[in-house]
Amino acid sequence: MLSRLTGIVVALFGLTMLWMGGELLLVGGSPFYVVIALGLLLTAILLFKKKPAALTVYAVVMWMVLA
Repeated sequence: MLSRLTGIVVALFGLTMLWMGGELLLVGGSPFYVVIALGLLLTAILLFKKKPAALTVYAVVMWMVLA
């Protein structure tokens, strides 16, 4: 139950970042936000399916943010 709820919240953040990152990309901005959003959406899908790989994907996404 909790992993599915977390997956939904992460998916909402991912969709929002994908929308805004896409708009930024269309006006000549960086693809960074689109890539991070796709990583968050992949994390959300894995969380919803209760796959342990979700933690690894999320860790890689956060590593990309901090790098």
